[in-house]
Amino acid sequence: MSEEENQAHATHGPSSLAYYELCPSYESSQGGDTTASDEGTLLHEACETDNLELCENDEQRDAVQWCIDRREAATQKLLSECGDAKPEEYRELRVDCAGLTWGTGDQCVIAGTRGLLGDYKFGRVAVPDVPDNIQMQAYTLGMFTMFPQLTQVEVYIWCPRMGNYESTGMYYRKDVPKITARIEKILERVRADKKEENPSEKGCRYCGRKAECAALTQVALTVGQKLGLPLPSVFDAGRMVSGEDRSDAQALSYLLEDWGKQVRKANMEAVLEDGIDIPNFSIVSRAATPKITEVANAIAAVMDLFGVDPTLIHQACSISVGKLVTIVHSTRPDEPKNDIKEAVLCALDDFITRGEEVQYLQRKRGTTNENIIQQNRNARLGE
Repeated sequence: MSEEENQAHATHGPSSLAYYELCPSYESSQGGDTTASDEGTLLHEACETDNLELCENDEQRDAVQWCIDRREAATQKLLSECGDAKPEEYRELRVDCAGLTWGTGDQCVIAGTRGLLGDYKFGRVAVPDVPDNIQMQAYTLGMFTMFPQLTQVEVYIWCPRMGNYESTGMYYRKDVPKITARIEKILERVRADKKEENPSEKGCRYCGRKAECAALTQVALTVGQKLGLPLPSVFDAGRMVSGEDRSDAQALSYLLEDWGKQVRKANMEAVLEDGIDIPNFSIVSRAATPKITEVANAIAAVMDLFGVDPTLIHQACSISVGKLVTIVHSTRPDEPKNDIKEAVLCALDDFITRGEEVQYLQRKRGTTNENIIQQNRNARLGE
């Protein structure tokens, strides 16, 4: 087995092909917030095992149950149309896409010469429908590769958080050359010695090389100049050599970040307060996370209801050092808070862990992003 085959995900897996098709220079972002992906993994497992107990709230349970219901309805439809054919059902099946890539099919059913392929999507963003979805096409290619008796595969995408949306489509074995050519073209562009850079909203959002992308840097530079900032006409964040260049980039990153936040806030207010319709965007709601406000009463309630040992319940609790110091200080207001903090940390030394020190660049007091860029321009001109 090759090194790539031993990996949890293919280097250019089916779920990333759409991004590579938009931009061959795309790289998956690493080390960011994994909350959404962790939740997706959890909900996929709940569907795979039919175990709603894995869900953490009612919204998740509703989403998983809807997917299970749609999966069962699609499977029964296939079986009712295939007569006496003995079905083979696979969940989380690793599919080899004709040696080009590989991935995991959430729901795969084989009944005679017909197949079913289903994919759960627990995100809150729209995905391409089945007829144009390259990820589903890759999985379908894998189905035709692994099961040579198949003549057609009916494909489903289930999106419970997009208004319980179900997309369907049918692929036939005659579609294999077209699908194969599309994937081969994507991979050819990705493996080229000189790869294209094509900035786009979808492609750049999850890309891990934004800071070194010359094309995206040029977009940022153009925006900065439109804002009236005295930026240089040529600027490549991946090849910065002077301190002034890096200072410009740091200041510009804050400006564009703030601009983006303000745009999103203004658009949300326009939709909610003025009823303005923004094409291709819609309001969605995310279930609120329950928060325990009275820990002692909550522990007592669980103990009373379930008879759980309190030492086990304590494993589910967390204490903020900062809040603990504040509480102790409130009982000893005459003592310096920093002294209390040191005493608390000393007392808890055997019970706490410390993460790695975080270092970051902070703008010096008395400066603004605009002033920094102007000062850098003056420094370049020798003023």
